[in-house]
Parts: sequence; structure tokens; C-alpha cells
Amino acid sequence: HIILGENGAGKSTLIKLLAGIYRPDGGAIAFNGAPYQPKTPHDAQQSGIRIVHQELNLLPYLSIAENLMLESLPRRRFGIVDGKALNRRALALLKEVGLDIDPRTRVEALGVAQMQLVEIAKALSYDSKLLVLDEPTATLTPPEIERLFAIIKRLKARGVTIIYISHRLHEVFEIGDRVTVLRNGRLVATRDLQGLTVPDLVRMMIGRDIADEYSFDAAIVPGKVALSISNLKRDATTPAISFD
Repeated sequence: HIILGENGAGKSTLIKLLAGIYRPDGGAIAFNGAPYQPKTPHDAQQSGIRIVHQELNLLPYLSIAENLMLESLPRRRFGIVDGKALNRRALALLKEVGLDIDPRTRVEALGVAQMQLVEIAKALSYDSKLLVLDEPTATLTPPEIERLFAIIKRLKARGVTIIYISHRLHEVFEIGDRVTVLRNGRLVATRDLQGLTVPDLVRMMIGRDIADEYSFDAAIVPGKVALSISNLKRDATTPAISFD
């Protein structure tokens, strides 16, 4: 289920209400047919709702395994952490999200995309019934986005319910089944994606056709080049871009 809206539409506020960070001023929330009134993030987690925020919440100086199992570290006698069991469980979770990396690796050594997958693996470690992803592709490259989408599709096939927060229209049709559009803190519509088009979504998001907002004058003649970019790339795996 995709939640769409421009900046300031109310997407982050909605997430914080679900996460137990904010308390609603009125109305009611139901989850799995029962009243849902989280007072703290812990209440949300106990109910099976996990949020992967845009600002990642991992501890950089701990290992991946320690981050994944921080709230339920396996222990031996006298409270000593069972390192073998910890890494074994972490490895299984990493495999579930397609991350082939040593669970003993410190989080500070990971890239942003890897951290995102660790956050998702952490959410899955608590047998989450509802997974909320807040703008997960904001800092990812196209290949990393494709990998994330493949994982989301696998989770969908497993029966995990996913709320996906975004303002990127091209992502909606790639992974979504239904869409809810927010504008200025209000619900505009909830629709099945089948049969909708990008212009339909734009109209719901901004309240008018995009052609009414921007016009192009074909008579304008380009002037002197002010900025020229040639073969710019982030690393060896990303395609180069060039433009004037």
C-alpha cells in the first residue's frame, strides 16, 4: 500500500502516529480488527508494527548482528551473550533480505543501501505484521533500488503487509497494489492502482493538472552554457551522466 503526497502532505506525521511517537488529537485507529492506541514506540513494536525511518537508527560501533538482536540477545549461563547463536540468527535474517555479508561487521563500515537492508532485516526479526518503509529509496542508486524492490516483492509474497511512503511516482506502479494520496494533511483518495495513470496521481497530489502548473515556450532560444557536466559518476558501478 503506497502512501503518496508532496512534502508537507502529512506522511511523516502519519508514520509517527502509527509508531507511537505522536498521540492523535481525535479519531480512532484499528489494527487487525482491534483498537490500536500506541503510547510509545515500544507499544507499536509489541503490536507487530515496525517502522524503517528515512533517518536510519542503527548503532555504528556495534556489529550488524548486535544491531539486529539488540533487544533479544541470546545468552548462555550467567547472562553471557552467546556469540555463535547471535551470529547464526543474524546470518539467517541477512539471507532473508539478500545481504551477503559477515554479521560480525561493524555497521559503520556499511554503505547506505546495506544499512537500509539491515534495518529491514531488524524489522523482520520481530515477526512484524506490518512493515512501514519511509522514503527508502531517497539515497539509493538505481541498481540498489532494483534490489530493494525485489526484496519487497518477496516479502509481499510471504504475506508481510507493507506501507510504502514515497513521493516518487515511477515507484508506485513498480511495487504497489493500492495507493492513498494525502494533501495538506487531508486524505484525498484511496484507490486500486490498476487503471490509474501518472497524470491521475499528479492531479490527486497537487489538485490540478501538471500542465496547468508548468508551460513550455518553444520559441525560447537557449543561451550560453552556464554549467557543463561530463561523465560524472559516484563509483565504478554507477552509470556516467553528462549534460549542459
